[in-house]
Amino acid sequence: MSFIYQIRDAASGRKFDFDDLGDEDRSLALHTMEPGMPLLVKLSNGNENYWQLPWEPLVSVNGGNVIVKRNVAKAKNFGGTIKERWAQDDWEITIEGDFMNEDSTAYPKAAVEQLKAICEAEDTVDVQHELLNSLGITRMVIQDYSFPFTTGPENQRWTVKALSDKGWELLVKEI
Repeated sequence: MSFIYQIRDAASGRKFDFDDLGDEDRSLALHTMEPGMPLLVKLSNGNENYWQLPWEPLVSVNGGNVIVKRNVAKAKNFGGTIKERWAQDDWEITIEGDFMNEDSTAYPKAAVEQLKAICEAEDTVDVQHELLNSLGITRMVIQDYSFPFTTGPENQRWTVKALSDKGWELLVKEI
């Protein structure tokens, strides 16, 4: 395991690379580091508070454009298509993390059940996350989720794939 973090000893001010620390010091450093980018989620129509996903999950975002390609009929000396940008596509969001029960070797059942309930809800999910919010993403819909095999009885890896969503106000006009 390789980390790029440098840790400064409070007493002497001396810097240490994370890889140079012993197991006990690594554990202490991980539990006392300031969180970099926490991810908070809640159901949009629910009354509950935001839930901060533990252990700072990895968030990846992919964007794109909706492109329509048209062929030119009977065009001489022209190969290819004419491309037209119609719109911006939804953001594709991948969130990966691990639930770890640090107090015992018991399975992190409560965290798994809470994430499962959010994934299975028939609702959009409000998100608070520095990267997502800076891209204008404050709401998402969960498309896929998985809880793959994870070593250790106190650990459970998980992945959520989602799409960005906006609250559209559609005008319905009676005729």
